[in-house]
Amino acid sequence: MSSVEAEVTRLYRVRRTVLEMLRDRGYVISDTSSEDLGKTAVEFENNFTASGYSRESLTMFKQRRNNAADQIYVFFPRDVKLGKAAVDEYKRRLTNEGVSRAIIVLQGPMTPSANKAVGEMEPAVRLELFLENELLINITKHVLVPKHEVLTEEEKGALLARYKLKDSQLPRVQKKDAVARYYGLTAGQVMKITRPSETAGHKVLINVVTVALAAQSLMPAYVAALVVARDAVLLVGAAVIRYRRLRQVGAADTFFNSRNTGSRVRAGGCSGRGGGR
Repeated sequence: MSSVEAEVTRLYRVRRTVLEMLRDRGYVISDTSSEDLGKTAVEFENNFTASGYSRESLTMFKQRRNNAADQIYVFFPRDVKLGKAAVDEYKRRLTNEGVSRAIIVLQGPMTPSANKAVGEMEPAVRLELFLENELLINITKHVLVPKHEVLTEEEKGALLARYKLKDSQLPRVQKKDAVARYYGLTAGQVMKITRPSETAGHKVLINVVTVALAAQSLMPAYVAALVVARDAVLLVGAAVIRYRRLRQVGAADTFFNSRNTGSRVRAGGCSGRGGGR
């Protein structure tokens, strides 16, 4: 297989995973249409070749199934390393068309300035970043990944009311979790996870998505953990030293006791012999 053929096959798989991801998020995706999941590998190769192998020809625009106003773009940049200029261009396009969400499928890492620009767009415009390598397979179809379901706000409210809980009392999963990224979840959304169980048949878990803490906020906890670990080592070390000392003292006492006992025995023997005489 030539490098071009390999690249075409790779992009076909990436495109298919993106479409499955959008479908699972609730966007209108047809399983049979040649514009969506119904397109075969041969048809994709012919279309991609006719476009001059242009990645930008793979751009998608989709609407949510129950809300046509909720729209999303998927961009495939031609640049191997996306820069700030391209990010600014995407922002202008989305703003002009009134779209607040997009996915960018990257060939490689972005420049630092582009990363900063993406962060500055939120919450007005949200750009989700995926590397092509992350989309070669659909992780939710893996045998080791349990079933995940995203709860609606109504379902979340009913759950919290039923068990008299708050968001903060639910188990947490980070926003950067692979499955959370697949579903495009934001902080505060809740996932229902159904895992197989040998005893109960299946086990249901509820997780709430949380934003990963910044490095600065993690530092105090990290330092505190180091202090606790240091104190624990010191305590263990002191206990070991004390134990060794006690063992040494105990051994000395035994030694001296045996010496004293021996002396008494010998003294008794001598007196006995002396008495016998």
